[in-house]
Amino acid sequence: MPKQTEINNPDILVKLLDMADLFGSDTAAKILQTALDSANLSAVNAAEPITLLASFKTLLVSHAVSIVAAKPAARALFSDWVKRINS
Repeated sequence: MPKQTEINNPDILVKLLDMADLFGSDTAAKILQTALDSANLSAVNAAEPITLLASFKTLLVSHAVSIVAAKPAARALFSDWVKRINS
């Protein structure tokens, strides 16, 4: 995960840290990399923030769906995860 000082946009930084808490830092960073379409997380500062945040949230919801598909017991947590992702 990038250092906090490496991400200029506070909305993206807060979402990344929150999702690192929820899904783990490696997972959150990998999902952000996918949203960036880049293996280089420093690209976050060059990206258009609104579009990046929307893409990141969409991919996070997809990740939550995949967790529930693999572990049906996690379904009880799904709506709370989606609320947190979209907050």
